[in-house]
Amino acid sequence: IDPAGETVTVTGSGFLPNAPDTSGTRPPLAGKFTGAYVVFGSFAENWKPSAGAPSSARKVIEQKWGVHEADLATIGGAARGGIVIAEDGTFSTTLTVSEAEALENGRWGIYTYGGGGAKYAPFETFTPVVFKTPSPIPAPTLTVTPNADLDPSVENVLTVTGSGYIGDGAVNGAYVLFGEKSVWDGSGPLVSAGWIAQGWVPASQIVDGAFTTTVTIPAGTLSSEGEYNVATSAAHALSITNRTLDAFAPVTVAAAVTPEKPTLALSAPTVVQGGEFTITGAGFPALGNVALVLHSDPVELGATVASAGGAFRFTGTIPATVPAGEHTIVATSGSVTASFPVTITAAPAPEKPAAPVCLARAVDGASFEWGVKASFVSYVQGGIAKGAVSGGWGSGSGAYSTETGNGRVSFGGSMHFTGHSGALDLTLSNPRVRVTGSSAQLILDVSSKGFNGSPDVNASGVNFATLSLSDASTSGSSISWTNAPATLTSAGAEAFAGFYAAGDALDPVSIRFPLGAEVPCDSSTDGLATTGAESDFAGLGIGALLLVSGLALTVIRRRRLIES
Repeated sequence: IDPAGETVTVTGSGFLPNAPDTSGTRPPLAGKFTGAYVVFGSFAENWKPSAGAPSSARKVIEQKWGVHEADLATIGGAARGGIVIAEDGTFSTTLTVSEAEALENGRWGIYTYGGGGAKYAPFETFTPVVFKTPSPIPAPTLTVTPNADLDPSVENVLTVTGSGYIGDGAVNGAYVLFGEKSVWDGSGPLVSAGWIAQGWVPASQIVDGAFTTTVTIPAGTLSSEGEYNVATSAAHALSITNRTLDAFAPVTVAAAVTPEKPTLALSAPTVVQGGEFTITGAGFPALGNVALVLHSDPVELGATVASAGGAFRFTGTIPATVPAGEHTIVATSGSVTASFPVTITAAPAPEKPAAPVCLARAVDGASFEWGVKASFVSYVQGGIAKGAVSGGWGSGSGAYSTETGNGRVSFGGSMHFTGHSGALDLTLSNPRVRVTGSSAQLILDVSSKGFNGSPDVNASGVNFATLSLSDASTSGSSISWTNAPATLTSAGAEAFAGFYAAGDALDPVSIRFPLGAEVPCDSSTDGLATTGAESDFAGLGIGALLLVSGLALTVIRRRRLIES
């Protein structure tokens, strides 16, 4: 069987009331022929009720109850998992078989045994179920362009294309890194230090296991003697434990060309008093100390060390006391000297400080990852509600201030929950995240179908959950929070049709804000943001309570039937 799940047909024969032991001991059919349970699950080797095995020896995943047709309505009908055992002792039904969490030392199979407390050994059968072994996930591959003879004196932008980035290791996306091969070779957890450039490809940007991104290598950071590569790894916590996305692509640097005589180049021909400058040199003694002095009245600017190829790059500051005019920077290493002219200009008069202005950063293409609540999803898709979950979250836009730690981003998309033959119909849509420092509000639009004549519910801007934000993670020009704990609010509990109480934990939330151009602050980013701009969902009232009470009665009846 495919471990992801298949529907199988189960037929039986010989399930006849030909012995007193086929009578049940529990309501609603106590003292009558109670047929048999037909179950898919994981059971212990010694599982039979007739041999005294307790219910803890049986882990039931899906269950049907076969009885005589006259008793079908008594146990709740087909909607409650009831099936008919014909007068000749035969039955036919279907079960959904998938690989779930197994009983310790249990055996997967289709089992039958006496229903309603009956302990009749002839009804106890076991048909084993074997799941397919999943195919191994192929190793990912990388392509880097350009990947040879990089010029170390200029900025290099590498295009990195990956394929085969699938499986559990790709749920958080992939890290893309550039550095010397000696930094990390994949033999242990990914190391964070020593890389020249680092990036992150979110899972939303990996399509069918493939992605394309760029890595920028600043000028002057490469050496012709170095050995470099582009590396990838599973992202976030998986970079420590999961090695399925480890891949490497070598990159070479052009051999250094030693000029006949030493040369210097200045970042700009003019530098203001007190201003910063960058000077590069070539043709100096390998690994030699290089002293930099401003003339004509000597002013020491600093010193550096040439590379094995005789090149250096130095960034320094022209003292504010140096007179404006024409000067010369002289570089000396041993007996080798080179010079370069520079014009020093007078520093402008200091301006009156401008009044502080609050600026935020525009957010576009934000990502939002949230499973709502795993137990609720399992309930909807399980044997009681027999429902479905569909939909997904879209990208978002808004603004965020790195100064105040406040912001608001709105996302698209929705999650739709249906079950109980349409009695449960709940949609959560258009999430908004309002960040205020170390916490955030999760705001949703909520729509639910009425039950037993109660009105439908359509509410916008429900303050659904409170997010607890730990220290933000920054990568490039983005800020993110991963697996932020989410707690249901009182308004969210009412909007959730009363399935859970205020304060209950929801699934954690992961959000990422790409930070774009500066924009003026507004009420959501200037540090004075309020939390009262959204509805508190106080208007659900009787409609939600009727929906809850109807569903609760359905759940209680189901649970009483399957207890064993």
